[in-house]
Amino acid sequence: MKKILITAGRTTEKIDAVRGITNFATGRLGAILARKIHHRSEVETIFFVTSEVYLIKQLADLPKVKTYLIKTSQDLKETCERILKMDAIDLIIPTMAVSDFFVREIVSTNSFLSWITQEQHRFTNDYLSNQNLLNEWLNQLKDNQYQTQKISSDQEPILFLTKAPKLITLFHEWSPKSYFVGFKLIADGTGDEIDRQWAAEVMVKNHYDLLVVNDWYKIKESQHQALILDNDENVYQVQTKEELAEKVISLIDQQNKGSKKVLCNHQKN
Repeated sequence: MKKILITAGRTTEKIDAVRGITNFATGRLGAILARKIHHRSEVETIFFVTSEVYLIKQLADLPKVKTYLIKTSQDLKETCERILKMDAIDLIIPTMAVSDFFVREIVSTNSFLSWITQEQHRFTNDYLSNQNLLNEWLNQLKDNQYQTQKISSDQEPILFLTKAPKLITLFHEWSPKSYFVGFKLIADGTGDEIDRQWAAEVMVKNHYDLLVVNDWYKIKESQHQALILDNDENVYQVQTKEELAEKVISLIDQQNKGSKKVLCNHQKN
């Protein structure tokens, strides 16, 4: 386990010059993992990509840690692509909460209502047909002026969001031999149990070697209750970030004992 990529924190997608869409992730788990892994003798470099300046300052005393500051999911994509294509990464731990959506277009309420009134005769009961009409209109709009300006608080803008690309797929493409720890966040308060079939399907679909399932309602300042699933469908429960970090590292060692996938650095083709 010589070279490791850890992402930590959250991405922010721009709405206008001063506002953005983000989430509540702190990045603390990623920093704890980096500090615990740093002390291992076989580790050469930890590439730590984060949105949080305070985490970079916290890890400044660790000589093996190379830090990268990002803001948007596009920043994250470009930074990780450079890292994964530049070097042979043995282990990827993407703890960062990445935006699922970004702003496609922003229009005024008046503009949207005017378009609805003008085009109402073209609408039908078919969802896809109506969606195509909307896409046609959005594609005709000029470049989004709000991206470089501040939207006035007197306005009532309408935001159209679009799905962001899944970076996990790209990570695998750029570094297919890396050991991959996956993270899945749920927010339904059922974090004490896990649907093993669902979790196994998530692992297979995303090519995870370990899966950490977090429940947003079980994460507090002094608590981070999570479930970890390995490739044998064993489930482990932890209660804090420290315990979670230690268990993830322990399971990586157990699963890869004698394996060249993580414990030995692979050659970059």
